[in-house]
Amino acid sequence: MFKKRWWNGFGRFLLVTTAAVLFLSACGGTHELAETLIQEGDPLGAKVGDKAIDFTLPTPDGRGVSLEQYKGSPVVLYFWASWCGTCTFDLPDLEDAANWGADEDLVIITVNIGEQIEFVKGFVEETVGDDYRFIVASDTTLATFRQYRILSFPTTFFVDANGIIRDMRIGRINEKILAEKIQGIQGSDA
Repeated sequence: MFKKRWWNGFGRFLLVTTAAVLFLSACGGTHELAETLIQEGDPLGAKVGDKAIDFTLPTPDGRGVSLEQYKGSPVVLYFWASWCGTCTFDLPDLEDAANWGADEDLVIITVNIGEQIEFVKGFVEETVGDDYRFIVASDTTLATFRQYRILSFPTTFFVDANGIIRDMRIGRINEKILAEKIQGIQGSDA
């Protein structure tokens, strides 16, 4: 009885939503439908207008990073994996944004999903060089991945200085998109 109710309700919705998101991600097309499905369909995931969910994750320097430690600064939160080709293309643009946003206290945290921090550090260094300015973290337990309900890579959240998610994007982030969305989180008062 429970299985039938689950399948007729949330289970079917989850299957359709996941299939739509994966299809849109694989096609490399617009991700507006996927973003709408996530924002309107999942009552538990991170949403535009909500307070960003805090986390603590390991970093290559061993100190770790939490979202809370950057309260008062705008934050770009980028979820990715090394096997995601689009993510590989985004890393240099994120590095450029970290460089030009440093004067305005912009923080960029890249959260790798499922891979060991030593591997992630080496991958980032091969992709953008060893003097990168964005923060690299690894979610090997997938706890943050689950809290934010990430359904596709890459997924980016734009968090204002008050810790509120002001925008999100699923899919490729380039310099133009980054500049536009970062401007939207820099105008908020802390």
